[in-house]
Amino acid sequence: MTVPEVSETLPPRSLRSCSIAFGDAIGCSDGVFGGAQGYAGQLFMTSPSEPTLRVICLSLVTLLAGCYSTATLHTARPIEVGEVQGAVALGSFVAEEDGDVAVLPTLEGQVRLGLAERYDFGVHLTNLGVLGLDLNYAVLLAEDQAISIDPAIEFSYGVYAWLPVLWDFHQTEGITWTASLRGGRYWQKSDGEDESFLVDDLEADVWLYGGGLGAQIRINDSIALAPEVRVIWADREGVSTSPPLVSLSFGLVF
Repeated sequence: MTVPEVSETLPPRSLRSCSIAFGDAIGCSDGVFGGAQGYAGQLFMTSPSEPTLRVICLSLVTLLAGCYSTATLHTARPIEVGEVQGAVALGSFVAEEDGDVAVLPTLEGQVRLGLAERYDFGVHLTNLGVLGLDLNYAVLLAEDQAISIDPAIEFSYGVYAWLPVLWDFHQTEGITWTASLRGGRYWQKSDGEDESFLVDDLEADVWLYGGGLGAQIRINDSIALAPEVRVIWADREGVSTSPPLVSLSFGLVF
């Protein structure tokens, strides 16, 4: 991919350092910003305004960073042994920079297999090229609640390693509410083979932490709706990002 030629006049440094997915932990350097500016100029046949350019930069870098899955699509309680469960979800990342908001839609699917009373295994794939694997282990199974740890790994333009804790804190015949705490690590893939690729200029080798809230609303014995919201911060060299990256999703489990 060839980065379009950059205009000689660049906006202020604060704008060129636009933060996206992980705020200051993953930032557009001059090279990334220049690529976004040139690409936007090709798209719109003009030099976009600074607010428009910020949104373009946010969206481009979020996409190229290969952001993680937005949807858990399961509860803390493992599915039955031998059961196969499918799920699909529409989601969105929401990033903010200096009052401008970028929204990046996502689409993902998941397949889960029940392995034992306390274990199930999942594979998911997103339209952003993320392939993920997780193993959900229940440490507490009670009649009206469950707690599990759900180690996961996701592959995109880098590697995400996650260690979420899921808590089904309210469960009835019709709905299960699940809260989550998650910590993780992101390692950027950087092979240096294509210096013109925008992701090469990203600085991203960070710790991640945050939480979320989701639900499974049962329509019948085999179909459930699964809305979820997550908030994730990043920490690089002891500096936490602000604002965090918010993701929303709405899934169908079957």
